[in-house]
Amino acid sequence: MGELSDNIEGIGPVTESRLANAGIATLVELGDMNVQEMHEATGISASKLKSWKAMAMLQSIEGVDRQFAEALVKMGIFDFRGLAETDPNMIVERLDYYQSIGTIPNTATLDEVGDWQVSATVLQREREIFEPALLPFEVDVVWETMTCRGIRNYYEAPDHKCRWFHQFGPFHAYDVEVEDIMSGETGYMRAYYAGRRYQIPELLSGCRKAPIMSVGLNPNLRAVKDPKRIYPYFDDIQQYAKHFRYRTTYKYSIDDVCYDEHYEDPPGYAVFEMDEFIPLQKENVSMYKEYDKILKTFAQGVGITDSNLALAEDVSYYNFVACHSPRWDMDTETEVGITDECFKKRGFFLRQLEQSSPKVVILFGEPIMESFVENFGDKFEGEAPKPSDTYGKTLENNNYLMNLNENRMRVIFSPHPTGARYWYSYYDALNKIVDVLSDEYNNGYIAYDENLKHLKRSEGDCKFCKNDIFFIGECKYR
Repeated sequence: MGELSDNIEGIGPVTESRLANAGIATLVELGDMNVQEMHEATGISASKLKSWKAMAMLQSIEGVDRQFAEALVKMGIFDFRGLAETDPNMIVERLDYYQSIGTIPNTATLDEVGDWQVSATVLQREREIFEPALLPFEVDVVWETMTCRGIRNYYEAPDHKCRWFHQFGPFHAYDVEVEDIMSGETGYMRAYYAGRRYQIPELLSGCRKAPIMSVGLNPNLRAVKDPKRIYPYFDDIQQYAKHFRYRTTYKYSIDDVCYDEHYEDPPGYAVFEMDEFIPLQKENVSMYKEYDKILKTFAQGVGITDSNLALAEDVSYYNFVACHSPRWDMDTETEVGITDECFKKRGFFLRQLEQSSPKVVILFGEPIMESFVENFGDKFEGEAPKPSDTYGKTLENNNYLMNLNENRMRVIFSPHPTGARYWYSYYDALNKIVDVLSDEYNNGYIAYDENLKHLKRSEGDCKFCKNDIFFIGECKYR
């Protein structure tokens, strides 16, 4: 046994040899490694390398040994800053829990955790002085996601599979700044016209630490069939991040009369001047409203009727692939190329799922079920659903558990509320989803904050809303 296998949970002789061949033989080297470069050099998954790197770093703190480093990573603490800024009472509470279930042999006192945090603060300051600043994980992915389609389309080879998305667009766009002053559920508002733009990839929508996450295949693109649909234009990364953090249940279309008055043929669509002040119709999206029904039914069932549970606060939502399309009907070679680029190589979905660490994941639709099981099948405790399983069978079982980086997640497979409306109603999917949420609540995996009137956040550090790159508001949950 070597230094790494002796001190890092999950590293055995074979893995230690692969790391050594790539130049990583000590805890210091492991803690300093570049995860992406080491993933490419060894073929070891980036998620494992990230956890091992964190365990190695944390063991440089006096008193944090192998068992405590593993436990801290289980909580979502991956660096010195995360340890220094996490509620020490929460850390002790989780350590006590891990000891009670036999994950670690010992726990730590509040004073001991306080000493760790002092050391972590000192080490973090030293890193800031002597090393280049590193973006928090959840901020770094914003840069990459926002720019990805442009790079794939204009920088990569002409036959890059992600160019398939470029056939859709451009579409009408409005200056996203207007979203700061919108009010009311439906009706009209006015916005500055921002030209015709291609859609850029989407981020995870909502609070990064919401305990429930909903997942689809890829963002829908209604403007292909509805040319009056209009999309936000982001002038900078802060606008982009803020839009997806506080995203609502609404979409926008150009007012019918205004659109018709500006229609020209050619080109076959309405033509506006840049910065023209145009009226927009604010409309509910039926899929998003379904989340409200689920949350309301859940709250009534568990007796938290005074709550303010809401989409984007208690439920985040994301897609397996980040780019938009009106349909998913490319040839097999293109589909494989897109999935390899977005899901496997860029890791947008996986990285945001890992950082979020939700307690419950809801998958809507058969295509996303097949893709999810194909890529996460080995993470399930027990048997995962098969692609041939019917909605009835998956909803009848309704007790799928997976473990991702030692984080327990309950997974629900449901018909799509709008795409498979008949089956969603026939199998009473709404109440089946609520049954799972209620079960998780009654067993303590989901908890309610009486003061904030929202569900408690998932474990782990988060700097999404306030960091050195952008500020979109103070976090009310931390």
